[in-house]
Amino acid sequence: IFGDGEQRRAPSDVQDVVPALAQMGLSDKAVGQVINIGGKRDYTINEIARSVRNSFVEVTGRHDPGTIHEPERPCEVKNAYCSVEKSIELLGYTDKTPIAEMADRIVRWAYSVAPNGVEPRYLKEFEIEKKAPRVWIEKRM
Repeated sequence: IFGDGEQRRAPSDVQDVVPALAQMGLSDKAVGQVINIGGKRDYTINEIARSVRNSFVEVTGRHDPGTIHEPERPCEVKNAYCSVEKSIELLGYTDKTPIAEMADRIVRWAYSVAPNGVEPRYLKEFEIEKKAPRVWIEKRM
């Protein structure tokens, strides 16, 4: 996790988003509108990581690997999430999948595809290194 992990994000489940995206293409109310579709509830990166780790332990039976904190990424926005009221009003969007369920589904899928994990693959070199996090340049993740 870059920084203290208290950055806030609002992830959304593709199963919640797709119906609203489809409705956007069919609704006269959506014509000419700028509409955000995304998570309604924001979480800290620490909360998201905790959900992923909990699912990891449950699905794999392995111990909780904990988290590793790295220095903050240069120029990272502390809180990034959108207002979804317009998508609810115009498209009937519902953001109903909690982070624990999203994390569990992703961990179960990853474990079914690669139960022993995968080796990291790196680009030969970064195109831009000036403000890239050291952990990327040093290929530590």
